[in-house]
Amino acid sequence: MTDVWDKIKAQIAELVLVEQRDFQTAIGVVCATNPLVSSDFLLLSAISFVTHLESFSEFSKKEDLVQSRRRYQVIAALAADVALLSTTKRKCEDLREFWTSSASTVFKIATRPDPPT
Repeated sequence: MTDVWDKIKAQIAELVLVEQRDFQTAIGVVCATNPLVSSDFLLLSAISFVTHLESFSEFSKKEDLVQSRRRYQVIAALAADVALLSTTKRKCEDLREFWTSSASTVFKIATRPDPPT
């Protein structure tokens, strides 16, 4: 179980830290890339990523605090969306379907990235 969390967390970290994507876009991409992963695992991985990032960050600028606050707002929105899923349909593909049907403005429906060549 923690292997899945770590894998998802690493994917989020790569998208945010290496590819410079914003946090909510990274969540959308990871969800698209892993449609059969539990949305609960996605949420826990996102929380773990932010917690680890914040524990090693020094808030030297006002912008850093604003960005931190925004990440926690995104986590709250993700938690609310996951909580609204049915108890039997809780995979990332179900979450993406929910985002589409609710016309989510927080999480864009990311397409699956092309595999590396």
